[in-house]
Amino acid sequence: MTNPIAAAEQAIILCNRGYHSDAIKLILSDPIWGPVMTESRKRDAYQSNDGVLLTLGEALRCAGVIPAALKLLKHSERYAMSIGDSTLASDSLHQLGVLHKENFQDFEEARKCYTAALEIRRDLGDRDRIASSLHELGILEQFSERFTDAMRLYQESLPMSVESLDLYQVANTKAQIGRVQHQEQRFAQAAASYAVAYKMMTLMQSPNLPVLERWVSDLRRVMGDDDLQAAWENGKDDPDLRILQRIRVCLVCKCPVWPVSLGNRSRYGTWCQSPQEHGA
Repeated sequence: MTNPIAAAEQAIILCNRGYHSDAIKLILSDPIWGPVMTESRKRDAYQSNDGVLLTLGEALRCAGVIPAALKLLKHSERYAMSIGDSTLASDSLHQLGVLHKENFQDFEEARKCYTAALEIRRDLGDRDRIASSLHELGILEQFSERFTDAMRLYQESLPMSVESLDLYQVANTKAQIGRVQHQEQRFAQAAASYAVAYKMMTLMQSPNLPVLERWVSDLRRVMGDDDLQAAWENGKDDPDLRILQRIRVCLVCKCPVWPVSLGNRSRYGTWCQSPQEHGA
């Protein structure tokens, strides 16, 4: 099947009829969808019949097949509400927010989706997901140059991510806090925050590291090497770095192993989140 919209519609029909495995097989055989269905996404889809539309929609969004992704994610949200699955509904709304922000640059619609997801997550008391929603809303406020509101959201999000040992989220939030401080011309504080984020992102080999390095380079031009280095050293005393003492590492490549509490990300185990790279 070469039409991704038609494939999305067929996947929805199959899921509605309970044929979740057939929906996944349809996606894996599609020349557009198949290549973007990573091993982790395949596992997520097979492990959660109700969440298959969300998984497939997220995969399509990452592949840039936006109309089909939008169709699947909207249907996932409606389906979740119809069966009373609040967690799935909030996850679908969150991914719709990501799509509107990153693919449509429609920040108001993204804010509506993130806010709706956050309300559900607060009712559930799901602190991992609350932290994620707050982080994304903070980014929207930052785009709008409402830096006080952005910082408030980041500072509410950060302790929850530290508590759940979500190193990825902690690093991203520290980087965004540093960016706000940078934009507000609090350069020494920005350097200290960047230092914390840099150490975490380097450990994880984060794909966001090049963006952070660009921000640091911009800050270096403003502060100069000596002042930047002095402020950078202050980041070594940041209490959030204690999270690194509690993160387990892969026995093969020594990179972090995701904690149990991270929703549908990989659980603690012998290997990191890509065991196939180690021949497992």
